[in-house]
Amino acid sequence: MTDLTINPTEYGIEKSKASELIGNLPQIKAERDVLETQYSEVVKLDIDDPETQKKARELRLMIRDNRTKGIEVWHKTTKEFFLKGGQFVDAIKRKEIAVNERMEENLTSIEKHFENLEKERKAKLNAERISSLEPFNAFVPMGLDFGEVSEEEFTKIYNGAKLQFEHHQAEERKAEQERQRIAEIHKLHNQRKDLLIPIWQFLPDTTMNFGELSDEEFANIKSAATAKKTAHELEQEKIRKENERLAKAKAEAEKKAAKERAEQDKKIQEEKAAKEKLEAELKAKKDAEAQAEKERLAEEERKRKEAEKLAKAPVKKQLSAWVNSFEIPETTVQNDKADLIKSKFAAFKKWSLSEIESL
Repeated sequence: MTDLTINPTEYGIEKSKASELIGNLPQIKAERDVLETQYSEVVKLDIDDPETQKKARELRLMIRDNRTKGIEVWHKTTKEFFLKGGQFVDAIKRKEIAVNERMEENLTSIEKHFENLEKERKAKLNAERISSLEPFNAFVPMGLDFGEVSEEEFTKIYNGAKLQFEHHQAEERKAEQERQRIAEIHKLHNQRKDLLIPIWQFLPDTTMNFGELSDEEFANIKSAATAKKTAHELEQEKIRKENERLAKAKAEAEKKAAKERAEQDKKIQEEKAAKEKLEAELKAKKDAEAQAEKERLAEEERKRKEAEKLAKAPVKKQLSAWVNSFEIPETTVQNDKADLIKSKFAAFKKWSLSEIESL
């Protein structure tokens, strides 16, 4: 008969057809009912009893076979008949397998109770050991599961990491002390160097580290350099005064010689300038006369040619040229009378040209 908890009509299948599709499922379920009764008894047993673990395993395997060799085989063979029937039996499979899987899961939990307890113990132990190693984390081997390590081995790991950490800390302190020592020497070097700047060029060695010298050694170097500076300054002052005397005498001699050269140069320049001026005046006069003569001859030639050309021209053209040559001189007088005279003269030229045109 059909499984009444799943309605076949929802999948478009008649109840009679659904009974055919169900096939031998009722037998498989009957077998599971027996296993389910056993399951109800096993889950009530003492979980800490090793025999319970054995029974849970045996029952789990039988329930698994009921699922894999019963329900799943039935599902596979039955589904091939009809697609809708396959969907129907899929729904039945999900429901029925869920029952098996629930029991299997609980039985597996019972079966592996001690195994799970051991895993929990090791996980807790691993977390505790990791926490204890936290201060020395940089020196702990990577990738280890400390829950799997024996107490003796863990003690070695812990002590080794701790020793490395303490050694590292000691080295750090030593390095920090050395850095501080070097910093103090550097600071003292700079302070002493500032004191020596005024006498720097008189030091025997400017590359030394003054911070590494004792107070007595530094005082001796400073004192010797100061004495050298004093002697050097006295010698330089003596040389400066002698140089001033020589420079003054040289300057006076040069000034006298320069004055004499200047007077001589001035005399030579004046004579030269006078000669050049005379030569320039003579040349300019000669050039002007030559240019004037050239222009006079050119003007005479122009007038001659123009007169010859005009003489050959018609009378009307000759008269026009004659009238056009009339020009009124420019005047600085600017008044109405001057403007009237200019206009009358222009009118006369215009009248004369018109009379010529009437010839």
